[in-house]
Amino acid sequence: MTPSTLAATFPIRVANVRALGAVGILAAPMLLFSVPFLETSSATSSRIAAALGMLFLFGWLCSALGLRLLRVTGSSAASKFAFVIQLLGLTLAAAQQVQDMIYANQIPSNVFYQICNAAWPLSVLFMLVIGAMALRAGVWAGWHRFTPLLCGLALPLMFLLRAVWGREVGVFFFGIYTTIAWALLAFAVRNAD
Repeated sequence: MTPSTLAATFPIRVANVRALGAVGILAAPMLLFSVPFLETSSATSSRIAAALGMLFLFGWLCSALGLRLLRVTGSSAASKFAFVIQLLGLTLAAAQQVQDMIYANQIPSNVFYQICNAAWPLSVLFMLVIGAMALRAGVWAGWHRFTPLLCGLALPLMFLLRAVWGREVGVFFFGIYTTIAWALLAFAVRNAD
C-alpha cells in the first residue's frame, strides 16, 4: 500500500501521522539544546539535559510511529519485528533519562542502568537497519527514503569526528547532526503523500 493509497483509505490515520511528524520536528533540536548542560557538573544541569533527552526521544518515537503507520519499512513480519525492537530500545533509553533525572550526577552502578545507557547508542545504530529496510521496501521516493539511514549514521560520524578533532567537536557535531537528521526524518513523515 502506497502512502497515497493509505491517505485515501485512512484519512484520520494520515492526519495523525502528520501530527506525529510535527512533534518529531519540534523535538529534533533537543539534543543540541542539551549540549551546554552536559558540560557542567551541577545536578540541575544534569536533570535539564536528561529532560531534553527525553523530549528528543519522544519526538523520535513519534517519527518511528509515523514510519510504521506509513509502512515505510514494509509490511512484512520482519518490519513489524524491527518496529518492536525499535520501541524496546527507545523505551530503555527513556528509562535511562528518567534515572538521570532522579540520580542527577550520581550515575547508578546497577545492571538496569547500564542496559538503559547502552540502549541509546544501540537505538541510533539500529536506525541503520531501519534505513536499509526503508530503502529495500521502496515506499518513499527521492530524498525521503534516505532519512532513516541518515539518522543511523549520526553515531559513526560523531566517533569519526571525535577521533580526528576531539571530544568537544564530536559532541557539538552530534547535536547539530541529530537536529538535522531527525528533523528531516520527521519532515518526511509529516509530508508523506
